[in-house]
Amino acid sequence: MYVGGLRMARPAGWVSGIILAEQLETVDWTPPSTAADAHKGLTMDDRARIALSMGIGAAVGGFVGFLLFTDRGRSFRQELEPQLEEFFGEAQRLTAAFDKTRKAVKDGLATLKTEAGPREASTDWSH
Repeated sequence: MYVGGLRMARPAGWVSGIILAEQLETVDWTPPSTAADAHKGLTMDDRARIALSMGIGAAVGGFVGFLLFTDRGRSFRQELEPQLEEFFGEAQRLTAAFDKTRKAVKDGLATLKTEAGPREASTDWSH
């Protein structure tokens, strides 16, 4: 190794271009045996969460930029909008059908309770 034009001796354990770590960090891949051990398994630290959030934000921002600012994005939006309107219309019709069904079941149960009246507890199962 040359420093300032002088040849210097390399320290023991030194390899050119490679930094050797003292201790390797390991991850335990076994599932936790109890709920108390769950926090000891794979966890995300704050840096990993920030990096993941930045990656997702960049991907979403890139897609939105593609849709809004490119000619292909505009044509894609024009093709997609009628399909989305149809999808949301179907979702609204399905919600209305569920509401009608729920109301009909509720009314039917109320009618059944009023028509049947209270029953007497009987242990005689012969008739």
